[in-house]
Amino acid sequence: MKMKVDGMHCANCAMNIEKNVRKMDGVADANVNFANETLYVTHDESVTHQDVADKVEKLGYHAEMPDMDGMDMSGMDHGSSMDMYSWKRIAASSVLTMALLFVSMGPMVGFKNLTNVPAINAFIEFVLVLIIATLGRDFYIDGFRQIANKTANMNTLIAISTVAAFLYSNYNYGLVLSGHEHAIHNLYYESIGVIITFMLIGMKLDMLSRARAKRSIEKLMELVPDTALTERGEIALKDITVDDVVLLKAGDKIPVDGEIISGKSSVDESMLTGESVPVTKFVGDALYAGTINLDSNLRFKPTKMGEETYLGQIIDMVERAQGTKPKIVKIVDKVASIFVPAVVAIALVAFVLWTFVAGDLAIGIEAFVTILVIACPCALGLAVPISIMVASSKAAHLGFLVKDSQTIETLNKIDTIVFDKTGTLTRGIMTVVKTDVDPETLKIVAQMEASSAHPIAQAIVNYVGGEITPIDVTTYAGLGIEANGLRVGNAEFVGVEPIHTDNTVVYVSGGGTIEISDVVRPESAKVVKNLQAKGIKVVMLTGDNEHAAAKVAAELGITEFKAGVKPDEKAHYIEGLQKAGHRVAMMGDGINDAVALTIADIGISIAYKSDVAIESADIVLNFDDLSLLEKAFRLGRKTMANIYENLFWAFIFNVIGMFIASGIWYALGGVMLNPMIAAIAMSCSSVIVICNALRLNLMK
Repeated sequence: MKMKVDGMHCANCAMNIEKNVRKMDGVADANVNFANETLYVTHDESVTHQDVADKVEKLGYHAEMPDMDGMDMSGMDHGSSMDMYSWKRIAASSVLTMALLFVSMGPMVGFKNLTNVPAINAFIEFVLVLIIATLGRDFYIDGFRQIANKTANMNTLIAISTVAAFLYSNYNYGLVLSGHEHAIHNLYYESIGVIITFMLIGMKLDMLSRARAKRSIEKLMELVPDTALTERGEIALKDITVDDVVLLKAGDKIPVDGEIISGKSSVDESMLTGESVPVTKFVGDALYAGTINLDSNLRFKPTKMGEETYLGQIIDMVERAQGTKPKIVKIVDKVASIFVPAVVAIALVAFVLWTFVAGDLAIGIEAFVTILVIACPCALGLAVPISIMVASSKAAHLGFLVKDSQTIETLNKIDTIVFDKTGTLTRGIMTVVKTDVDPETLKIVAQMEASSAHPIAQAIVNYVGGEITPIDVTTYAGLGIEANGLRVGNAEFVGVEPIHTDNTVVYVSGGGTIEISDVVRPESAKVVKNLQAKGIKVVMLTGDNEHAAAKVAAELGITEFKAGVKPDEKAHYIEGLQKAGHRVAMMGDGINDAVALTIADIGISIAYKSDVAIESADIVLNFDDLSLLEKAFRLGRKTMANIYENLFWAFIFNVIGMFIASGIWYALGGVMLNPMIAAIAMSCSSVIVICNALRLNLMK
């Protein structure tokens, strides 16, 4: 279950929701991505969306299902949260805060007092700060609600600190009214106004920055039109069925996946494949939602709609990756879970020491307020998820999909990559170059292979040519196929002695061989060389014969390879590497690679290949180009470096901020951090973390 959550303000909000939803009967797990405001729940049939929404509502947040009609998965209107951070409210708070600063601090910079009566000036400050506090009322509503729920978040710190400053200022206001005019210098009304205003501005900037990070997914959604022209008229995407016939004109965006039933046209598939050259499509060819029909009219039958389209699967995969958490988050979550209580404790200790030991109540109050303001954990909570979010979206734009954030973290640790040969290191465009099988038997072999998408099978089918009717076969993974007593596969399976040749050989029972040749991908040698240059060990495993494997290995500069390897042997080989302490990536494209892809620390496959292999993989390349592998590894390294940078700055900011705010530096002859400056700095910290994460978008 996936739900959009509104009203979260920091990492503690996310953890509060996770903790309470996990306690629900029937819920196995719950994860909240603070960066994209989404709750992911694993549950049984007894739990409904409404149950989860009600639970979240009791905690002070709002949750609802995203709109899943067609391809519109953009989520919900942010309601009260957007109103809280509206520009009108921010503008009003800013103007009133400037007026408050003028009244309280104007004389310090050369302006005359508004009046010569301190009590009147203090009263004006009191009224202004009450109005500003009303504009920022949501901080108090949520902050104290969290306390009532025995939790705490960023708003709790803001509420406690500003209420403490307000009460202390009211005490001094009372002294002013009783004739102690000097007490007006101990009013903190202007600090409260500045804190609230800059919190409103900071949260607005934070929200806008996170929205920018999510924009890449929204752009993918925008690739699909809202309606489609069919033979029964123009209809909404959600109303299209497999019984419809969709009509496309030149320049139309393709609304759903389908198969051409009439017409011929060039189609721009660059958004899926990264290839700028249009693809010519004929009757029977597949069309994909989001691509563009370029030059002729087409009629096609829909095959997949909405989230089931290939584009929908891309979006879902990106969102799933953004919703998962890498291991490093567990450490951050543990720190964040005790952070707010620890900050309150430190603030109380500073207050007690300054007030009762040093005997300075004013400094005690200032230290208490400043610590609570500057130590808000918003930047800490954003440090990891915002980087994962940007990286997942960037991966999709670079041409590959990452299924979960753990994969991004693991990419940085891979020291060995195992390649399948056929269709991976080689083009997989295979051609029969020699055969001694009689024509009648060869036609039966072609019928047996007709249902397979494997390049070797397709080579045989293409060689025989003509209209071929597939027949049912029994498949023996990694060995061959059998039908009506005829076996086709490797020498061991057929029961003959292997022949020595550089070609790939398919053996047919009863005598006869089919020799097939493949070509190495033009980019394979460069990719292998670059991976090896980065210290990554490259291994090739193939079910092909020794001679064919040796030829490809020599051409690519691979020193370690194994031929004649069965599917289970590939998995065992990878397990052996893992037991030896290696972190292993496996790249393959066939059904026989599925087990190895699952066993490996990271499985990599290519789109449009075996569905089983793609389902088993952690990374899916959107088009046939191995150079995407290098981009994947580079993105993994850059993302983890970005996360560590974010965590460093978030932790350093809080540590240094609390050190100065506590008054220790002041006691050593330095300055005391003013609560207003603390509010500005705290608001900027989250924006800095988000901007740093957005640098990942610059990668090419």
